[in-house]
Amino acid sequence: MKIYVSSSENIKAIPEVVKSRLKELKGDNPEFITGTYPGADELLRDYLCQELKADVTVYAPEDEEIVASEAYESKSVKPRFEDEQKRKSNRQFMQESFVFSDTDYYLLKNAEYGIFLWDGENERIFLNIAEMVWNKSPVEVYSFKDSNIYKIEKPEELKRLVGEPDEHYAARWDIMPLKYYKEAVKKCMISEDMKDFLSEEKASKDTTVDMMIYSPIPLKDKLELLEKMSVVDNKYYELAMKICAGKRSRWCDGVEGLYHDISMGLFGFHAEKLRNALNELKLKQGESFVLKRVDYIYPGKAFKRCETAELKDYEDYDSAMEFLQKYVNDEKINHESMCWFVLEKRVPVNDESAGREFDSPYSYYFVRDELVSFCKNSQRINGTWFEHPEYIGTKYLHLYTPYSVGTIVKIDNRPFDPLTYVLMLENGYDDNGVRAGGKALFRTKEGKWTYRSINEFRPDNCNYYHDFGFPSYYGLSRYDGELPEEFLVFKALQKALDGDTKKAKLLMERLEEMEEEEYIIGITDDVINELAKSDRLNDEKEE
Repeated sequence: MKIYVSSSENIKAIPEVVKSRLKELKGDNPEFITGTYPGADELLRDYLCQELKADVTVYAPEDEEIVASEAYESKSVKPRFEDEQKRKSNRQFMQESFVFSDTDYYLLKNAEYGIFLWDGENERIFLNIAEMVWNKSPVEVYSFKDSNIYKIEKPEELKRLVGEPDEHYAARWDIMPLKYYKEAVKKCMISEDMKDFLSEEKASKDTTVDMMIYSPIPLKDKLELLEKMSVVDNKYYELAMKICAGKRSRWCDGVEGLYHDISMGLFGFHAEKLRNALNELKLKQGESFVLKRVDYIYPGKAFKRCETAELKDYEDYDSAMEFLQKYVNDEKINHESMCWFVLEKRVPVNDESAGREFDSPYSYYFVRDELVSFCKNSQRINGTWFEHPEYIGTKYLHLYTPYSVGTIVKIDNRPFDPLTYVLMLENGYDDNGVRAGGKALFRTKEGKWTYRSINEFRPDNCNYYHDFGFPSYYGLSRYDGELPEEFLVFKALQKALDGDTKKAKLLMERLEEMEEEEYIIGITDDVINELAKSDRLNDEKEE
């Protein structure tokens, strides 16, 4: 049997009870395997080799030199990926995430049993424990918090190791405590409809985080709120509960043992990313900002639906803000103005072979003179900056909406997209348990019709590699007023549907058939009006 032994790095001595247990295990003549982490791993290795004369194998990366010894075997481990470019791309993706080292990866893969010494804080040791339990390999853990040894064979037994949560928790570990959740709804949701509706809902922590980080409120307010919510972070308890529930954290490209958001807990993790971005507003010698104005163009051609113009360069943030405040006042830019501003940070590139003078690691987005979001830019690809927004990176927020079939809903995503209206074809508050917000009939920018989930409505204002704006949830409201001419088609369809979910389902089936038939001209107003009159919606015997 192969027994993996490891310990938190700051532990200076092996407790006597652990020594006694290792002596017992040695009687079965196992192979003890360990890594080369400094401190505690060396203590365990030396004790096993020198005191117990046990069979020990030390795993180490192939590029790491370890002292040869007759007391133990050494085993070089290769990187999980032979392709260097693949290793680099995974390292870039895994920044600010926990990923097992190549050494731990192979130790965990080969281990049949585990002995761990945990100080209650070390992430690597806890995740080694969790990984073995996940893979149904028994472990024994000496906890320095209470000087007990815990034998853990099932996920449920991890709870004994991490203890019970404190008073900041709701009845369930993954549900947001109501007082914190209501505050998040009040400060992050602009729509009164959504405020009233969501305030009565129970929400998961993941949903609460999504609602907060994708909200168009100023970044400084968002950071303050995230920091306040971090009192509910209990990373080890939450991870233990996920494992108990049979849930695995996110995976990346087949890299086993990838756990996101473990460093500071869920809210602390996002607060730290936001702090880092705001700290980047302080320029170093040689760095600068360029301020750009972006205007929405409607209708647009091809992928180009916005126009960008550089306004001015700045050597500090305060000067840029002073100019921007005066500019928006002079130009009389208000909520209806279809423009926003980007402050792009520029850092000199001291590499002649790079083919460029500067990098642009961050872009900051302003509505009028309020900083509302940022984007951390990736490397230059084929001469173009591909931007991956940290906070505007998804169109799925898994929130219900209060609207039912036949409701006309106004969506206000200005300045990133024109004011628009949709007709609900599915109840937004009940989608078989999936928080999808409900499907709706949308008018495309080409003036044709399609349908999709309301949470998929996103600004498509620039081109295929730059997509910025806020999800539709923040600007929703029921609309009973006079519709613009281009949306009058809703009235006939609304009357035909009469709030009937079965009729709406039949309509969506027909729309899907049309899209599969690849309508060259698209679904026009005439097509929708014909559908409103069709037997499919008006035959009461239709099943």
